[in-house]
Amino acid sequence: MVIRFIAIVFLSYIALFLSAPKLKIYYTLSSFLETNSITINNEQFDDGLLSLQLLNPQIKYNGVQVGEAKEIRFYNLLIYNKALFVDFNLLPLADEKSLLKFDKLNASWSIFSPKVMKLDFMSSYGDGSGIVDFNAHTIKIYFNDENQITTIKKYLKSDEQGWYYEKSL
Repeated sequence: MVIRFIAIVFLSYIALFLSAPKLKIYYTLSSFLETNSITINNEQFDDGLLSLQLLNPQIKYNGVQVGEAKEIRFYNLLIYNKALFVDFNLLPLADEKSLLKFDKLNASWSIFSPKVMKLDFMSSYGDGSGIVDFNAHTIKIYFNDENQITTIKKYLKSDEQGWYYEKSL
């Protein structure tokens, strides 16, 4: 009896996961980001079985373009969500050269802490991790390899965990 109940709950979760309207979930995320003055523009959608893919999106903050990517894939696991950015450029100002170029950037968040997004990335400056805190309106990105960041060290700060890039939103 208990095994049957667990099997029904598990199968219901899988059915809900597979049949979830991914585009509607994306628009919900987009409206949350818009309350924090972040918009995603010029995207093309590709709805897959387990993910939603955005092609060539531009990310803007207060109307100023702060990033662009070749593709963003959203994976919705209902409790834990993940976005994979491919060839992502973080632009310090719209008319300057790209400060940070990410080959891959994983952003993950959960329903238990929806206003904090954890980041893991691979870039030309090495691997690293970071956090986006929507409550404090900050982005903090730590770099793992000090030898690869010599060209951008003037933009970085240092603490006990290493070298990091911090920006207030």
